Amino acid sequence: VFDGSGKYPECQNCGIVAYDALTGFEEWRINLPMGAHSPNVDNGVVYFGSDDHYVRAANAYSGQLLWTSPRLNDGVVAVPAVANGRVFVGTWNGLLYALNSVDGQILWQGYTGGVTFSSPSVINDTVYVGSGTENVYAFDIVNGTEKWRYAGGRDSVWGSPAIAYGNLYIQDLAGYIHALDANNGDLIWLYQTGAQPSSSYSSPAVADGIVY
Repeated sequence: VFDGSGKYPECQNCGIVAYDALTGFEEWRINLPMGAHSPNVDNGVVYFGSDDHYVRAANAYSGQLLWTSPRLNDGVVAVPAVANGRVFVGTWNGLLYALNSVDGQILWQGYTGGVTFSSPSVINDTVYVGSGTENVYAFDIVNGTEKWRYAGGRDSVWGSPAIAYGNLYIQDLAGYIHALDANNGDLIWLYQTGAQPSSSYSSPAVADGIVY
């Protein structure tokens, strides 16, 4: 079990910690002055961002630090997405980065214009991400070219996009669920959940033809 902890701007004994899933005993930890946010684990490697503007990768079994990315334009809050040899992360200051999963070097960066709490979602050759600008973006995973942007959000999109049936499902802070064509970003349907304003942080889930 891997957990990130932190408190802006600085904290003691904060960072990334690995616990035995059966006993709860601490296996290893990496302390960071500005802590760490929620990690992702892929193929024996733990990837995590921090408010200190860096993304790091560590061996999931030993905690050995494998790499630290170049300094990004701001802190990384959302869970990194890992696919096709790349690590995708968004920053507080409106950029989506693609990093090489082997050494952490920056492959490309795309502009989202606002704080990116949304963890990217990846399928085939496209990475999708929401933004504090109320927009949703689709980028080519190889070169970072913006394929399309959807500007129909009623508020910021902090949840991660769900992908199913060739569609992209997102929820904005105003409580609207948007179903988009994953190929071009066209709106297929829109549903108002009735949630209180600025309260819908969650990511949709899709199963058996139902969106939750």
